Amino acid sequence: MTRNIFIIYVVGVIFSALLFTTSIIKALRNIKRGTIWIDKQKRMTIYCHANDTAPFSLFRKVVISQQDYDECSREILLHEEGHIRHGHSYDMLLISIVKALQWFNPFIYLLANDIKEIHEYEADKYVLQQNGN
Repeated sequence: MTRNIFIIYVVGVIFSALLFTTSIIKALRNIKRGTIWIDKQKRMTIYCHANDTAPFSLFRKVVISQQDYDECSREILLHEEGHIRHGHSYDMLLISIVKALQWFNPFIYLLANDIKEIHEYEADKYVLQQNGN
């Protein structure tokens, strides 16, 4: 009985870890694949895409669509810079590891959502501090 529970747990951990790894690999491929131009500034690399993609950052890589860049690049880039300066990618990496280990625990998913909300608040606060309005 205990052995079966352990096997189920390990299979869940492996499955969760594979899902996370696959999503990171897909994100990194998509970053490079759709890039029109690249700009290195402020300790981050900006990848501009032709397709309509929501802006996001992954460690020191920022992805933004050409349309968003043309319309409001300053605010979006400041927001993503806020994520980078606060180390939010590292937090999300840690919470993903914890989710893989605690895949059966519903509270870890609630915690992950709360952390994402806090990250957005911190990045928005960073934009306001830099812009002054």
